[in-house]
Amino acid sequence: MIKGINLSKIYESGFISKKGIVAVDGVDIEIREQETLALVGESGSGKSTLGRILLLLTKPTSGKVIFDRVDLTRLRNRKLRDLRRKMQIIPQHPEDALDPRWKLYDSIAEPFRIHKIAGKDDEEETVHKLIELVGLDQELLRRYPHEVSGGELQRVVIARAIALNPKFIVCDEPTSMLDVSVQASVVNLLMDLQRKLSMSYLFITHDLELADIVADRIAVMYAGQIVEEGIGVLKDPLHPYTQTLLGITTPISREAITPRGCKFYNLCPERSSKCLNAPKTVEMSGRRVKCHLYMEH
Repeated sequence: MIKGINLSKIYESGFISKKGIVAVDGVDIEIREQETLALVGESGSGKSTLGRILLLLTKPTSGKVIFDRVDLTRLRNRKLRDLRRKMQIIPQHPEDALDPRWKLYDSIAEPFRIHKIAGKDDEEETVHKLIELVGLDQELLRRYPHEVSGGELQRVVIARAIALNPKFIVCDEPTSMLDVSVQASVVNLLMDLQRKLSMSYLFITHDLELADIVADRIAVMYAGQIVEEGIGVLKDPLHPYTQTLLGITTPISREAITPRGCKFYNLCPERSSKCLNAPKTVEMSGRRVKCHLYMEH
């Protein structure tokens, strides 16, 4: 349904001698129809950047994004805007996604106004249906963002995200800023909406237990690369990095020489001279893993 092919993003820093910071490094990724792919990894691993690239909110330095067999990277702004109706994002910080000067009604109605697809009566009826669908009272529509709780605000953002019946949503740490008591209800809402509306999710999180609950497949990201992907990743991890995330193995000192090969070399307890060369992604038993340990299998 949506596929990223050899995606890379390099940010330049410095005024005189520019240095390239690699945020995403040659990633292949695919999310199928009505599927949830959880993307896990430490902060700074490139998860959010990859999610924004798939929506073309961030332009890739190289690579392609294919959505419903259309190469988004080749589209002009107008055609891309039309397709964006089918792709949305639920951000980590809902308070940053809404205009503080607008009532919540206007924030939810904004997508209809941008795309000019509803009259005033239809808009009002649809907004009321959306607010009920996410489990909120219509009375909240008259309030401003600062007048509601974090959990209510996230539900408003979800209502706006599903307003145009999207096929694909990037959920970027959608519960990380919420109280523990509220997190479960928001996750249950997202899963219920997925079933009702037949959507696909890229669910970005650092919470491994949550990823295991919501995902059909899990992808593990490290230093801009997906190092392992598939079903049962957290129950039977193959890559040494995934094993360290789960506490199965202990990373070694960061004092080792940084190679041109595997990015996890410095910390990997399984490293060998082979790892001085960049590993390829290996397909095995429905899993994909980027590691020399499995190159001969």
